[in-house]
Amino acid sequence: MKLQKKTLKLLIFDADETLWTFPNAQHLVWASVTHPPYVIKGKDLLVDSKGIQIKLLPYANETIDMAKKLGFELSMASNNDFHSAQAILEHFGLFDKFKYPQIDWQSKDLQIKNIYEAFGLEPSKAQQQRTIFVDDKIKNINAVKKRFPHLITIHLREKTLKPVYNLLKDKFSEYK
Repeated sequence: MKLQKKTLKLLIFDADETLWTFPNAQHLVWASVTHPPYVIKGKDLLVDSKGIQIKLLPYANETIDMAKKLGFELSMASNNDFHSAQAILEHFGLFDKFKYPQIDWQSKDLQIKNIYEAFGLEPSKAQQQRTIFVDDKIKNINAVKKRFPHLITIHLREKTLKPVYNLLKDKFSEYK
């Protein structure tokens, strides 16, 4: 595929502990080790067959809605089993909002490279400056920044997407 010299606004999320969390887990959990079927317990809460809660982070829906309103394309770079993450996203009504999700066990920088290619984009400086990557792990942020130094990264340290929502509202509203 020939890459185009166009730019898009991209917002790329990690999944576990970035888009959702596991509030009642006694140990480290990610989507790949949850146990379908899932039961919807509220607008932002699922429970798997073993009782593990999967909860969207505060401001998740608002951030996604704001990004779409501002013309962002959404994608995902997550180290997970594709089908597990897909099932969770579908239960939250979010799967169809993400284009070309890279949900596998590759490094995050390679996943983002694959997202650029799937959109037919070159990772130029201009494109990187219109791409936001959100992850809870600093090692992933650092790997992405090493490969794509102009990409906007957000290291999510708290269990809320409000910093991402505020960035979109404050810095990208003029690009509508």
